[in-house]
Amino acid sequence: MPDTSPTYNGKTIPIRPSLRRGGTLLIDLPIGARLTLGFLAAALIAALVTGATGLQRSQSLSSQAEFYRSILTANTNLNTGSQYLQLMKTETQSILALLQTPQPSNETLQNEKDALKSLVTRYDGLLNNYVNNDVLAKHPEQQSILDVIDSSNQLTHQQIVLVGSAQRTWNIHKTALNDISRYFDQGDIARARYLEQVQVELTNSDATSALRALIQFNVRLTDSINSAETVEFQDQVIFTIIGSIIAFILILIIGLVISGTLVRRLRQLRNVTQAVEQGQFNRRVNVVGRDEIADVSGSVNAMLEAIVGLLDETRNQRDALTNAAEHLFTDMRVVSAGDLRINAPVSNDPIGMLANAFNFTVGRFRRFVQRTRTTAEQLDVIARQQTERSESFTQALLQVKTTNNKAPLIVDAGKTDPRGKSNASENLESQQVELLTQLRQTRELMRQVSDEEILQRIQTILKIAEQSSHAVERLTNFPKSVSTSYAKVDELRQQFSDDLQLLASLNKRITQEMQISQHNTTRGFQELDKEMSQITARARLLKTQAGQAAPTAANVEAIQEVVKYSTQFANDVHALARQVSQMAQEIRTGIVSFQLDTVESGSTMAPLPQPGFSNPSLGPTPQGQASPSMPGRKNSMGLLETR
Repeated sequence: MPDTSPTYNGKTIPIRPSLRRGGTLLIDLPIGARLTLGFLAAALIAALVTGATGLQRSQSLSSQAEFYRSILTANTNLNTGSQYLQLMKTETQSILALLQTPQPSNETLQNEKDALKSLVTRYDGLLNNYVNNDVLAKHPEQQSILDVIDSSNQLTHQQIVLVGSAQRTWNIHKTALNDISRYFDQGDIARARYLEQVQVELTNSDATSALRALIQFNVRLTDSINSAETVEFQDQVIFTIIGSIIAFILILIIGLVISGTLVRRLRQLRNVTQAVEQGQFNRRVNVVGRDEIADVSGSVNAMLEAIVGLLDETRNQRDALTNAAEHLFTDMRVVSAGDLRINAPVSNDPIGMLANAFNFTVGRFRRFVQRTRTTAEQLDVIARQQTERSESFTQALLQVKTTNNKAPLIVDAGKTDPRGKSNASENLESQQVELLTQLRQTRELMRQVSDEEILQRIQTILKIAEQSSHAVERLTNFPKSVSTSYAKVDELRQQFSDDLQLLASLNKRITQEMQISQHNTTRGFQELDKEMSQITARARLLKTQAGQAAPTAANVEAIQEVVKYSTQFANDVHALARQVSQMAQEIRTGIVSFQLDTVESGSTMAPLPQPGFSNPSLGPTPQGQASPSMPGRKNSMGLLETR
């Protein structure tokens, strides 16, 4: 037989019934033998009741059949006797007639006499046989049949009276026959005729009447037997009903006794299982007997012991898992406080594997923070360089404006040297047009650098950071869920691994978005740096040429337009530099006070300040609102005014 014992963690759990048993002989029997015994007992009781009823009925029918046979035999004999009496009368008359003939035949006469004597002898034997064998007084079983209708004594008395009457009339008739036979032998025909007329015929009639009375009595006796049979059948029906009721009660008692040995212990087993379902693991089944239910009860007790052992082992493992998880989440809270230098201990248990994944994720975050810090420093350097360049460009514009105001205005260029002055004016005008065109291109480049795509990427980074915060919040609440739930270790490990993988993927996305944003911003600022260098060189060249030649009215207007656009461009560059500087400062501040739960900080973060240039997608700076200034640096753009 194969081993069906359960296993846990590779260990076989022994489940065997208890050996302490007790009970009665009936409970010690197997259930199959017990049920068979109950069925056999019920069948035996039913067979006994049915057999007793059938035996009683058969005995009654047998007695009645014997009674009927006796009455039939008696009636046959009595009818034969009646015929004998009739033949006696006929023989007497025949002998008398034969004697009256002139020459009677002696042989015939003797035959007639012998026949008469034979009839007398036969009738006498028949009547004596009836008196000795067929009367009720000689048959107690027949009287018992008639006792059912309480007419046995009455019928017996009537039969005795009728039998006595038949004997008495027969004896008288027999005496008369003997006398007439003597007269026949003597040849006294006259006296024989007289005796036949006076006594023989009358006594024959009396004997025949008495015999017929006996025959009528037997007929009435048959009716009494029928009545007794009806009453006895009713009694047998009542006996059958009572016997069936008694048999049903006995079978019911046997069934209750046998089922009680099963149902009572099954009910106890059910109560114990229900109590165990409600948490009462100390309940046990009382093992009674040695049948299959006792084996099941013992197995249930052993199984409960094994379950309690497994629960204790599971509880110990859960406590150990909770302690290890608490240490791990302590490290997580340290990381949540901003310290990324933590390194959780690694072991071979599931929590140790989670700690390994946690260390990997923290390392990824550490590298991400380092790259973010580097990016912030690069943005700060770029913002500082662009601010210095915009200030130097502003100073150059101020000098150009001052020089233009001090230079004398030439009203009519034709009155002077037309050749030299006209060539210089044409060169100066062409350079101013080129400078104006380059300023427009630079403004378009600034719009591209500060385009909405960068802001969208920053918002995407904030959303990813918010998702990271939610994942960290779930990991922070993980010890509470472990202590309150009864989930398996594999499920807890899978859940923790999923959250860590989610954090790693979010960290990777944040890094990619920051790298793309840094690359685009750096490339834009490099192009701006290149364009501003060219604009500065052209402005200085324009300043030198403007100092050598007196400007005309057209040149003055062109210079004023260039100064106007240059001033607006310088303001835009300076505002963009302040915005980049502020962004770098915010990144640096976030790194210093690094927190993983950034839901509130991400939702309450102030919108980024927009530069004051006219961008259709970005609104202009409200009038009267001061532009934000970079910390620790004087705002020199307030000195410029565009006319």
